[in-house]
Amino acid sequence: MRWKPNGSITAMAALCATIIGCTTVPETPSYTHRAQRLLSTGSKTHGVGELDRASLFYKRALEIYRGTDDRKGTVECLEKLATINRELGKFDDAVACATESLSIAREIGDRQQEVDAVGKLGSIWYARGDSVQAADLFRQALALAEQAGYVRGIADQHNNLGLVSKQRGDYDDAKRLYTRALRIYQKLADKRGQAACLNNMGALLEAQTNYTGAVELYNRALALDKKAGNVQGIALSLHNLGTVHTKLGAPAKAADYFQRASYVNSWIGRNDRAAQDLKEAEKARTLPQ
Repeated sequence: MRWKPNGSITAMAALCATIIGCTTVPETPSYTHRAQRLLSTGSKTHGVGELDRASLFYKRALEIYRGTDDRKGTVECLEKLATINRELGKFDDAVACATESLSIAREIGDRQQEVDAVGKLGSIWYARGDSVQAADLFRQALALAEQAGYVRGIADQHNNLGLVSKQRGDYDDAKRLYTRALRIYQKLADKRGQAACLNNMGALLEAQTNYTGAVELYNRALALDKKAGNVQGIALSLHNLGTVHTKLGAPAKAADYFQRASYVNSWIGRNDRAAQDLKEAEKARTLPQ
């Protein structure tokens, strides 16, 4: 049985209007507006890395969207829940959310959400370690984005495909893909997208032992994430800077970056990553200065 807004709210509003002598009944709260507020709060909470809390907000918004048959809102919630489940390592739940999101997006003819859902499935398979399946999905998403003229989707999939190329050792292709993605993010003034891309490009240089170049890119990513308020991105950049300074033979700097990354991850509830960064900081302190 489908949930529907409770009519008692309207009745209560009418009673209150009678009591205080109003001639008009106060407007009934909009359930769509409530869902939008929950979604917005979830996004802000997610942005600072509080994944469990963000998931609760998204689930409450999803309940309202399903109950009012708002399919576009349902798709958006499912896509966000797929992201959180992927980040939490709940891959089966992530696939289920992304698959349902994709199905509904196709039914309502929303091309951008279709692109995002296919790309999300690719990112889930990549996180699971299946780069072949991931690459196929990223290419599907890129083709759909190009057909729809969805510029941000084009950037996202170039960035995703760059990850796959780096993993298979094709550094030239990875650089080409990252560079194309970065240029689009810059045109869109997307600080988070730029930072994510710069972190990937830094990792590419690090894999080629260009540690000085990697430091420059990681620092640029860190500055952009600070401006965007992307706490997860800040933690990633700090971790990357710790890793590369260890390779540069600067253990004191490495320990400082790892310590800061641990603090940020602890603050946002990523305790496993916080513990790992703390362990790396302690290890760096034992190295010759």
